[in-house]
Amino acid sequence: MQYGNLKISKVYWSTKEVSQKTGIPDYTLRYWESVIPSLHVPRNRAGKRAWRKHDIEMVEAIQAMLKESPEGVSQISKADVAKRVATKAPIKVETAPPLPPHNPDPEVLRKLREEVLLAMSKLRK
Repeated sequence: MQYGNLKISKVYWSTKEVSQKTGIPDYTLRYWESVIPSLHVPRNRAGKRAWRKHDIEMVEAIQAMLKESPEGVSQISKADVAKRVATKAPIKVETAPPLPPHNPDPEVLRKLREEVLLAMSKLRK
């Protein structure tokens, strides 16, 4: 996502987005999550899975391990997945440049405070 010169990288992905990105069906991702304890994907307030970058890296590592030796997902240990993720080249993350310091005018802040207090008093009535 981009707002002017500020680039914001995505933090959470849906199961469908992870499925499209990795080429693994969504039902397989859900099964892997139930079988592999180290692949625990947190859920958001709506109860949907919120995949993080680390989770996607783990899925890619599991996928590569299964291509090398198709013993089955239940045979993959947490240590094997951690080693595979650690040996993979780190992902470069674009960071936004720091924002310039903002020193608001005290008069503007005073007026804004008065407006907020006035609006709050109207809401209380």
